[in-house]
Amino acid sequence: MPKSFVFAPPKLQVRFCRTHFSFELITGVIRMKRNPRKVRWTKAFRKAAGKEMTIDATIDFEKRRNVPVRYDRELVQTTIKAMKRIGEIKQRREHAFWKQRQGSLHAQSFHH
Repeated sequence: MPKSFVFAPPKLQVRFCRTHFSFELITGVIRMKRNPRKVRWTKAFRKAAGKEMTIDATIDFEKRRNVPVRYDRELVQTTIKAMKRIGEIKQRREHAFWKQRQGSLHAQSFHH
């Protein structure tokens, strides 16, 4: 391994993946210093190319909050219910986004 290479932790690597790839593939891409926005199977590419939703209120709920909260049973129960509901909403919006994208691609193929 060259001295200039800085090993990225697994959390950083998984952020770029669309699905769970092998550890060697991910580290190989990082070792070669490839731009994740140009590697087609990465999450960064899909967002930059407009293939995934980037602006949506449901994405804001998934952000990490580094504020400690005192344990409350009711709060945990309502949070779990909200997580399920937000997941359903996000899935519906992603499906609608996909349908809209496929519709525009289908319309473009008829014009050319």
